[in-house]
Amino acid sequence: MLQTPPTKDHHKKNRKLLALLNGVLVIAVLAGALVFSNIARSGAHAASVATTHCTTQQSSESDGNVSAVTLIWVRMKTTWCWNNSTVTSHSTILYWGVTTWGNIGGWYSVGKPQYSFNCYVAAGSTRNCSGNHEKMQEEFQTQPFAEETCYLSLDQWENYKGQFFTQGSKHGPQC
Repeated sequence: MLQTPPTKDHHKKNRKLLALLNGVLVIAVLAGALVFSNIARSGAHAASVATTHCTTQQSSESDGNVSAVTLIWVRMKTTWCWNNSTVTSHSTILYWGVTTWGNIGGWYSVGKPQYSFNCYVAAGSTRNCSGNHEKMQEEFQTQPFAEETCYLSLDQWENYKGQFFTQGSKHGPQC
């Protein structure tokens, strides 16, 4: 792996950490949310950093009752950087929950969201990882007597041009 020489703000110990994390999916659990991060580093010099752009987008999906009151929800918040050639870094935080009205109605979150990530060759590019796709799905149920289930899902796509696309869905007998 190529590494840039140390600079004033890049100490030797940080170089070892970056080498350790290069291309590795980093997962951390934070109070009620999960953080997924994919870090891609290259041997590019400081001049190329000026052409890197970053942004944050989020998407959500929810389900409610006949009065349009939200009962259950999921959300993904993604920050990514790109250099007009590839997506250079990516971080996603997953959120999910049950509102007060959902709790009153007996809903609860199973609390084990399914998450997947992959990079791909985006339209208009020939480079691998010029696009990213992540998906989350959470299962919600009501108290054991009714045994009702609803799955809320989100898909997000980001690419080397800074474009963001999202699609939400819900399925199950009670959605």
